[in-house]
Parts: sequence; structure tokens; C-alpha cells
Amino acid sequence: MAARFTAGEGRALGRLFQPLLQFFKSPSGLASAEREIASAERVVTPMDVPLAEIRPRGVEKLPDATNMTEEQAALMRAAHARIAAIHEGAAGRPFTTDEVHEIVKNINPTGGTRNCLECSLAVRENLLRERGAVVAGPTNVWVGEKPGPLGPVTRPLSVESRIMEGAPGISHVVSDVEANPGTYGILRQDIRTMPWNGHVYNIADLNGEVHFLDGQDGSLTKYAAEAYPDMPGLITYDYYPAA
Repeated sequence: MAARFTAGEGRALGRLFQPLLQFFKSPSGLASAEREIASAERVVTPMDVPLAEIRPRGVEKLPDATNMTEEQAALMRAAHARIAAIHEGAAGRPFTTDEVHEIVKNINPTGGTRNCLECSLAVRENLLRERGAVVAGPTNVWVGEKPGPLGPVTRPLSVESRIMEGAPGISHVVSDVEANPGTYGILRQDIRTMPWNGHVYNIADLNGEVHFLDGQDGSLTKYAAEAYPDMPGLITYDYYPAA
């Protein structure tokens, strides 16, 4: 006999399964689901991740961290060598803003467009300077999800994590950074009007000036209040101490 549901139960089940139905409507939905199921069957460790020694800590927690071609690996090694040379040249002193920009431009040598979380982690580690040069690989993260994969990777490394939705937004973050020279953070912005539905990038005090650093596209932009009166969709902000 077929199961019978009340109208209320039917609506509840519809709400439960709607996200799944929407997910599989996309052409890549099934392939993505298969990857997620396969990765959930075993625990990925840093030993499983290609070039983990030159990628940011926690990369093994990100989807597709183990996928890499030989060509991508060669590009990453070359970019790592360029960043390592900048670290060596700046030994014993702070990076100049130009040096930071050169690092940011070399963070994403594979040209990934869905690896902004790994790029932001790589920028963070280069600023921290604990492990020397770090580059990002071709991970594939949908950062618009809530809560998504961001928190488990960034928050254990931060001294403070804030939920920013409904808060004043970027002006609050900038005030934090300006009040604590040398500090920096990772920002997650939910961008509902764009196909990728979100973005993760960095903010930092560089020699007394606040800048946005985007390791995915290689840009470094000085903050100006008139250009960024508020940034809608700013969801989370992970705050880090000075290097």
C-alpha cells in the first residue's frame, strides 16, 4: 500500500527534498554528487594531496584537493619558486606593498575559478610567514553554501570569527584592521546576483593602509570609504593577529 501523508507532512517533505532536486537539475549536479559521496567514504589526509607541502594548511578538507594534472603541478611549482624568492628577499623585514602584490599575483597559477577559498588561505599563510611560500591548487568549492566548507577550515586558525549578516558590513571590518596595524582577515561575501554565488578573499593592513587582496584574480586594491560605503552580503569575517 502506498504511504499516505497529510497536507502538512507533504509540504514538509517537499521542503526537505527541494534543495536536492534543484541540485540535480544542474548539468554538473550528478558529477558533483558522485565526487562528494566518494570523498565522504574515506578521510583525506595531507598525505593524499598533491603538493600539500606548498599548499595551505587544511587543503585536504576541501573538495577536489587530490585532483591535479602534471601541467597544473608544474605551474604551481614555478609560482612557488617565484613567491619563495620574494620571501627570501624580504627576510628580516616586513613585506613592501609591492612585494605583497607580487605574491598575490602568483597565488593562483592554475587559473582556477572555483578555488577562492584555497587562494585566501594561501594569501593568509604568506602574510603569516610561518611556512614560507604557499600557492593554491585547483580545488572546487561552492562558497555560497551556508554554512558551507569555509568555517571548518578558517576558524580553527583564527582568533575570532564573526557572523556579519545584518551587521554594518565592511566599515566594521575596516575599523578592526585600522585599529590593529599588521592584522588581516578572510572575508566571505555571498553574491546572489552572480553565477558563482559567493566569493572569499582577504583584507589586510599593509604598511599602515587597508587593502583587499584577492588571490584568485591576483588583485590588490586599496580600501577607500567612498568606493566601498557598504558591501552587501558580507557573511563571515575571520580575524587574525599580526604576523
